[in-house]
Amino acid sequence: VAPATEPPPAAAPPTATPSVATSGSEPAATVSARAAAPVALQGPRWTITAAGGQTASYVGGFKDWTLIRNSTYQLEVQRQGSPESLFFGVALDVGANSYIYGPVLGLAGLVGTRWQRRRLFMEASVGVGLEMARLPQTTTQTVTQGSSTPFSTMETLSDGLQPVLYVRGVGTLGFPVSTSFDLVARLGLNLASSGGFDTDYLAGTIGLRFRLP
Repeated sequence: VAPATEPPPAAAPPTATPSVATSGSEPAATVSARAAAPVALQGPRWTITAAGGQTASYVGGFKDWTLIRNSTYQLEVQRQGSPESLFFGVALDVGANSYIYGPVLGLAGLVGTRWQRRRLFMEASVGVGLEMARLPQTTTQTVTQGSSTPFSTMETLSDGLQPVLYVRGVGTLGFPVSTSFDLVARLGLNLASSGGFDTDYLAGTIGLRFRLP
């Protein structure tokens, strides 16, 4: 009887060897992940400023001038794309005049620049717009009297609202008081195209600014 043959020894299971491609792909994956990390960009920032204060204007010409103090209120909306760029906006100027003549309501477009130093910031802006001002108006009337003087001219002086162009310049100093609000102090100059010194004034105001995220 032929002797029984033993089965061949079982082959050893293949051992997992580190793949060169796998080990080499890890740094590449790390590099690509770092490159795809999002970069924080600062988008446009909107601000709304409300301020009020006193105005000073001279009336009566150079010889008999009088200093008139009135109240003024300002509302501004600004947009700045980045800290290095200019900001643009619109301004609404409302005057509560104690004198008979002067500006009442104005709307202007503005452009300006901003400087930041630690917590304090400064701004300078200039704007051009249209305002309604209360100005004197002369009315001429022709009156028929008699045969000797059939016509007579009579002039009356009254006041009325008239549209005039105006230029405004404002300097602002402020600092943040919370995450969304700034306290601002402002000094401005308004010059109108007509009305003389009655419609020109210097304004000092204080207010709050709301920063939209």
